[in-house]
Amino acid sequence: MRRVAGIVVVGWMLAGCSSVDGTGPSPPPAPTSVPVSRAASPQPTVDRPSASPTPEELRPVAVVRLTGRSAAGLAVMGGSLWVSHFDGTAVSEVDMASNREVRTVEVGRHPGSIAAMGGRLFVTHYAVPKPERRIGVLDPADGTLDDTTPTGPLCCDLVAAGDALWTVAAGGDLLRVDRDLHVERAARTSADSHFHIGVVSSGDAVWVASEHSDVERFDARTGTRTTFVDAGGGIPVAEHGGMLWGARPDAIWGLDSRTGERRAVFPLADVSEILAGAIAGTDLWLSVRDLAGTGEVLRIDTATGTVTGAAGVGLPTSMVVAGGSLWVTDWDAHSVVRFDVG
Repeated sequence: MRRVAGIVVVGWMLAGCSSVDGTGPSPPPAPTSVPVSRAASPQPTVDRPSASPTPEELRPVAVVRLTGRSAAGLAVMGGSLWVSHFDGTAVSEVDMASNREVRTVEVGRHPGSIAAMGGRLFVTHYAVPKPERRIGVLDPADGTLDDTTPTGPLCCDLVAAGDALWTVAAGGDLLRVDRDLHVERAARTSADSHFHIGVVSSGDAVWVASEHSDVERFDARTGTRTTFVDAGGGIPVAEHGGMLWGARPDAIWGLDSRTGERRAVFPLADVSEILAGAIAGTDLWLSVRDLAGTGEVLRIDTATGTVTGAAGVGLPTSMVVAGGSLWVTDWDAHSVVRFDVG
């Protein structure tokens, strides 16, 4: 992994990670007696997929041009897609039925990752002064804004698990955000915020890893770490059907999302950086940079590890599956690109 390659792409996630000083959430609870164990699983060799034809050239069914700059985070609420603009102060609402931006709402400087909970949108902000280091909360119904208690500098995706939202702070702490907008440090992770960190929900747990750390599972009820896995490097990108999928530039891997046992490893070629991922049916979709630094979206058959489709996208920062489609933000073109997943 070329460390410098991630500066532009994950700048909206990492820019706030230069320090860990300042006002932050309440400290983590005292250690408990809950046992933590490394997942006991064999070290499988990389499965080699059978020879496959050239991947299909995937063509978008729509490209939604946005009025903001540097399209970054994505969230779905009802029939709308919400997109943050890191080099700005607003989020865009996109009507998924008409493939059209219908409004923008001011939320504050450098909005990054977005997540929906309880009819509200939670928006992280990166590279902002100490007083603004909170998660913004938008009610789309009336446009009113609120914010959480202080978070300190953030660096990572915001995901829903259990009855709360979760993210990772610049210093590596796992943060829990409840419906009352209170933020607390739930646990310490081994993730290194100098590199891209993946944060993925499996419903009852949160999985966290940076590019060279163990993959760790945290219980969404207690925040305690329940297992950790050496996946050989890479970040978790998506979970579906009891499988947690992750990737590094030379491979994708699958773990049992209940036990952490490794179930699959497949080679990946001509990739220099993993940016994001999503699952649709039996396909894993990845946004990556190739060896030349060009953005690309890949469709991979999770049964065989075969790359069955590919499309060029300027800088594909985030992706989500909704409404029978894959939606991908293009940071460079200030747009959202829609692909059919049927």
